[in-house]
Amino acid sequence: MARNKKTEEGTPQTFEERFQRLKDIVEQLSEGDLPLNELESVFKEGISLCQLCAEDLDRVEQSVQVLIKDSEERFRTEPFEREQE
Repeated sequence: MARNKKTEEGTPQTFEERFQRLKDIVEQLSEGDLPLNELESVFKEGISLCQLCAEDLDRVEQSVQVLIKDSEERFRTEPFEREQE
């Protein structure tokens, strides 16, 4: 089964596809050539894709663990904690 299929609504299914579509949208919006009604539609799609990508990244971040070597030279894992800005 191909991983580049889209859902019935046309939203890319994988993070990579979503991110690529989001980059394409940014380029389209930057060019400034879209009519207003199309610009609004593309902008909304971009916001939706941005939210989906953020959810994907949050989900992956929760599953990532850091491998740590303790003082006795043993390895253990701990949950990854993102630095707060």
